[in-house]
Amino acid sequence: YTLWPFWVDTHASPPLKPLSSSTTPPYTHAARDKHGEEFAFYPHVPALLAALDAHPRVKVAAASRTGAPEVARDLLRMLQIPWFDVPAPAPLDTSADDASSAGSTSKKAREKEKALAKAAGKDRGAVGKARKSIEFFSYMEIYPGSKKKHFAKLREATGVEFGDMLFFDDEKRNREVEDLGVTMWWVPDGLDGGEFERGVGEWRRRRGVGGA
Repeated sequence: YTLWPFWVDTHASPPLKPLSSSTTPPYTHAARDKHGEEFAFYPHVPALLAALDAHPRVKVAAASRTGAPEVARDLLRMLQIPWFDVPAPAPLDTSADDASSAGSTSKKAREKEKALAKAAGKDRGAVGKARKSIEFFSYMEIYPGSKKKHFAKLREATGVEFGDMLFFDDEKRNREVEDLGVTMWWVPDGLDGGEFERGVGEWRRRRGVGGA
């Protein structure tokens, strides 16, 4: 219930079949299980993933305690993200030392961000072509167990400090990751643009970065 309005291990019954959109060009916007139930992302999720993918300094990971990890992966391979004409991202402040009270960075830092964004754009796939949603996740920890274990593995794999991580989740019990220093933003009704902005704002506030 973070990226999509269901639990993969209790609601989806394999095998799953792709469903094409009515858009031009078409893409796999949903999947149907053996009982005819349809499964798709929350409406804002595809655009959010595309925007994050456009940012060269952001690493996206999936951490799930689902009891059906292969079904979750199959669904991520099946569901596609359509092409979004995402503008070059604004500089992302990563430390209080980089930011003024308005959250801006130096001219040199902004130029570096633009160069990184331009370089990253070359790897975003052909214009107009949809991509598998699983390609938008650089790291995946999907298996039953504590979220602390998931994040310990992510810390090891990414080299990113816990305090630099922002985690969106629909279950309050997963706030346990905050014991590690991770910022968790609770999304009981799933992820959308507003919740994303509020989560980023909280992450910035905790890190002492201006311009929430």
